[in-house]
Amino acid sequence: MRPKDLLFLEYRTEKDELRPKNTPKHFRNYLDPDFVKKWCDHYGMTLDFQAEALGFAKLKKDNALVCRQTFIKV
Repeated sequence: MRPKDLLFLEYRTEKDELRPKNTPKHFRNYLDPDFVKKWCDHYGMTLDFQAEALGFAKLKKDNALVCRQTFIKV
């Protein structure tokens, strides 16, 4: 990444792991937003925006708890 490049992330948080799922069982990866922020900090990116909520990733009856983050390369 070059300075001022943006990185946009959306992923299921660890808080979603125990929530009920209605779609068939498949691989789901759950991440900790603090871990992702530390990882991005390590690679020279600063957090510009973060929101963690329900309603971002609905599919039929499923409503995943996801985090959206935007980072800027320094």
